Amino acid sequence: MELANKMCDENSQDRAFVKKFRANNFDQRLLKDISTQNDEIIRFCIGYVLCIFLSEDTTGRTINQIRHNGTMSMLLEMLDSDRDILHVARDKSTKMSKITQSLLADVRKKVISSSSFKDDKIVVLSSRLIALKVLEQVLQSVKHAGFDDDLVSAFEVDKFAHILKPYCELRKPSSELNLSMLQLPICILEILSNGGNSNFHSQLDTTSLETIIKLLASVLQWQSSDEELSEKIKDTQCLTLRLAINLTNHHKRNSTSFATSPGLLALVVETTQRQFALLSNKEVHEDEEVHILQEVDILVLCLALVGSFAEFSIEARKMIVSEHVNKVTCIDALVTIFLDKIDEVANVCCLHYHHLCLCPASPFFSCCLSKCD
Repeated sequence: MELANKMCDENSQDRAFVKKFRANNFDQRLLKDISTQNDEIIRFCIGYVLCIFLSEDTTGRTINQIRHNGTMSMLLEMLDSDRDILHVARDKSTKMSKITQSLLADVRKKVISSSSFKDDKIVVLSSRLIALKVLEQVLQSVKHAGFDDDLVSAFEVDKFAHILKPYCELRKPSSELNLSMLQLPICILEILSNGGNSNFHSQLDTTSLETIIKLLASVLQWQSSDEELSEKIKDTQCLTLRLAINLTNHHKRNSTSFATSPGLLALVVETTQRQFALLSNKEVHEDEEVHILQEVDILVLCLALVGSFAEFSIEARKMIVSEHVNKVTCIDALVTIFLDKIDEVANVCCLHYHHLCLCPASPFFSCCLSKCD
């Protein structure tokens, strides 16, 4: 715990401490036989130390240690604990002294304000959240270095899908919502589904698929007047849409499951309409460019998802032709947008407007294939 407390300090002097610690191979000693460690509080502290090591390491040494010392099994077990670490410490069965609890409270405070979580309003800092952060860092590292099948295959798809369940029925997120607890498992699943795990689709059971479908229907309805929360919601929507595209691309069963889920197709098309209306009527100022691109991302991803439905599933194509949104069929809604904008292609003056004019064409032409089925 003292070590975690020391490493949590992010001034240059203590960053030097981390470098010296690793240079003398103390990290290898610390992480040796880590799978034998069963104490939740010690696991929490080791987990955050790993988080620091991964953010500092450019050599792949930490990843190599994780591969061989049992860290993956420890991290996956940590996913089962969603209690705040201070609540764990104050539990009578833990038998932790007041002084040690005070030290842990100090560590908790530093972790929440660290670069890993400073952009989030952390209410519950649990072993699960730390494990998710480390696992996401591991995946990002192996993704950039070329996926390692042995390491990636240790990720249990159903565990991450299970974490998403509480958010599936959430219709109105509050400012206190910790979106890291949602975004991290979505990000992990998105990487795994995008070539990270060759067995991903075989590991994705029906329950997990239904959870992701319900989550997409939920997050697409989220809105907030709070600007900071609104940006995070849009990031979450983009992540979830990317995951859905990965799941449906070249996969008939998944495309059919998504498209035929009650109300989901209409919701995606309605989101497309809303994004077109928002972007068509918005002047682009230099200081708003990032926000505009975020809106464009949601638009393009929605259309890509509809296109994926239409390309890979006969049932989905039939739904696009017959399902109604705002009193017109989904295909009519997309065709209307396309025809309204196609005449303005010649006057395109910026990248986002190019998307406005051309993106509806893909699902439109895919749906035309339904005439031949």
